[in-house]
Amino acid sequence: MGKQSAELTMCKEEDCIGILQPQDDPFIISVEIANYEVTLVFIDNGSSINVIFFLDFDQLGVNRDLLNGNLEPLIPFGDNIIHPFEEMDLTLSIGLHLRRMSLTTGFTIVDCFSSNNVILGQPFFTEMDMTINQKMLVMKFLTSAGIRMVRIDQCQQSYVMLQQ
Repeated sequence: MGKQSAELTMCKEEDCIGILQPQDDPFIISVEIANYEVTLVFIDNGSSINVIFFLDFDQLGVNRDLLNGNLEPLIPFGDNIIHPFEEMDLTLSIGLHLRRMSLTTGFTIVDCFSSNNVILGQPFFTEMDMTINQKMLVMKFLTSAGIRMVRIDQCQQSYVMLQQ
């Protein structure tokens, strides 16, 4: 395993400085999707898909001709069967300038209520080559400029991009 791979998967005790323990805070960040800032993005490593909710997708103003249909129903949304609206690949970016990471990832568009605008699941984790330490509220990912770290600010309920 290379040095960067080891650093990517390890979190140090100093990564936890300022985090009130014990905590069970959700991992919620802001990202850029299709050149728009999207807030209330829930990072869910238990989700097998990336979800964007229809009202939020509609505000992106993306060309609907690019949608892919004929999706299987989803069951894990409050025990109700949800029929996804469509599926689409969208560009997602996190971070700023040299610390920025961008990728194109698939989103399932769902028309139901959620307190979040987007749920990023396993496809995002895999494509981004990232790790999360939920206890420390830290997310690490590799960019062309090296390993970058995002830490949730518990007081502001937002994230802070840290120099690594």
